[in-house]
Amino acid sequence: MCAPFPGGPEDGSLLKSFKDHVALAIWRNEDRPTLKCINHGAQIQEWDLQSCHPDTTGLQRIIQRSGLNTLIDCSYRKANKEVITAFVERWQPEMNTFHLPFSEMSISLEDVSMLLKIPVMGKVVAVENFARYTDESRSDAIKLVSKLLGVSIEDAEEEVNIARGSPSENVG
Repeated sequence: MCAPFPGGPEDGSLLKSFKDHVALAIWRNEDRPTLKCINHGAQIQEWDLQSCHPDTTGLQRIIQRSGLNTLIDCSYRKANKEVITAFVERWQPEMNTFHLPFSEMSISLEDVSMLLKIPVMGKVVAVENFARYTDESRSDAIKLVSKLLGVSIEDAEEEVNIARGSPSENVG
């Protein structure tokens, strides 16, 4: 991408990923894959910690101290696919901004805090030894994460591997 695109970026060196971005297909009037919105929230009826482990007070304290407990009730049942698609098409990951016809827009940590009701400042809640609270092995911790989040064992294990440790070593 060297030349400017009518209505698009004028300097291709600024947005190096534009050549792989869905917006390029739009500029070229090409078909693009349909966006698939996935919500695993329907699989989670409630966070039943008691059924996962009889002594959950330690785990509940960790979640409470992290300030992330409000996320338990934060979900969506229906998504407006057109709105989500419009934002995906306008998102520029290199700039962390949405490029809209009238201007650029970014999402700040304050926006996240206000929308999700979670803290973005404060002390880190670190859990030195998750097994101390749940008496579970790494494998059992992966099963616990899978059950609590409603994701497959494979997905939970993949995230644990990405995090390079127990899924709950550092919370917050």
